[in-house]
Amino acid sequence: MVRWSTAVHRWVTVVLGLALVAQVSCGCVLLFRPEIYRMNHPELFAATDTRPAVTAAEAIRITRETRPLVRAQATLIDGVFQVRSGRAGPATYIDAGSGRILGTADPNGGFLGFLTNLHACALSCEKFPGYQPWLARTWLTVPVGYWLIALLGAALAWWCASGLLIWWPGIRNLTTRLKIHLHRGIYRALRDVHDVLGAVTMVFLLFWALTGAGFLIPAIASAWYAITGTHSVTRTVYSVPGEGPDVSTDSAVAAAKSLVPAGRVVAVMEPGPNPADTYGIDFNQGTTVGRGIVPLPPTSVAVDRHTATATITRGGDVPLANTLWDKWTYALHFGSVAPWPLRTVWLAIGFTPIALTLTGIYTWLHRRRRLSRPRART
Repeated sequence: MVRWSTAVHRWVTVVLGLALVAQVSCGCVLLFRPEIYRMNHPELFAATDTRPAVTAAEAIRITRETRPLVRAQATLIDGVFQVRSGRAGPATYIDAGSGRILGTADPNGGFLGFLTNLHACALSCEKFPGYQPWLARTWLTVPVGYWLIALLGAALAWWCASGLLIWWPGIRNLTTRLKIHLHRGIYRALRDVHDVLGAVTMVFLLFWALTGAGFLIPAIASAWYAITGTHSVTRTVYSVPGEGPDVSTDSAVAAAKSLVPAGRVVAVMEPGPNPADTYGIDFNQGTTVGRGIVPLPPTSVAVDRHTATATITRGGDVPLANTLWDKWTYALHFGSVAPWPLRTVWLAIGFTPIALTLTGIYTWLHRRRRLSRPRART
């Protein structure tokens, strides 16, 4: 079993190692995407006051005076409303303290947008730079690009499991195998670095592998709920058929607020052209969870566009297993739960797969050359 696992462990590295290095490198940059975006567009986040005097509905009305919006969405980010059509395309930034328009930019454009498309969608997200239509084709109801990311997640999980099986020295010899010998040649030093790095960061890498694939493949989330004895509490709500104009955005927010009285409105999305679409209102409760381009609201409410009936679709009083998967897996995977100085811990661990790939390939090739010399002489 160990010999077979060793062979597969090495060949999987040769075949998918470069793809994993590219995936992890993109993730390391995207850890600081909000800070990089702010550095490139400081004028868009020049808020006069972090306490909003302008509501989301007013921010949408101000934006509509300058350009048309379809299914407008207003998201509050550190005292500034980001208003755009849906979840993609250019956004207008409005100071929530004064209602002043700060400027317009596309948060999903440019090089950062390309890295996001590559890391999160494998270039299958249509409205991001680098989009490849053939990767957006579905197989078993899931885009091909998502399957490629899931394949990398499965490979990373296999590296963790097989690496532990190959390396495990037993309890008595554990401290010996956790030492790095720097004075026994470069091969021994790199082999020890490979072993120690893999052992120390295995739990983190396994978490990244499972959650990264789970964000895209629904079956993984279903498996989590089955193991924990719960089920998904995320609901899909539709507006009832009706005639006449929609309720106002302010009325929809008030109806949602009645269900989350202690919450703080951080995002408002108007219904689209489909008569069954609803308003979407997102709330944060207590401390703000999330940062940067897209906050992470723990509670979402859908409001009927005709009757103003509000329904909690995500968050609220849910079992612990749902809270862990729906909220904390995303926050811990992307480091959004921590401010940028603490996020350097994620960055350090993010370099681990790159170091493991390079040291693993070097030690394997070195060992193959050393073993081939006696055969050549014979």
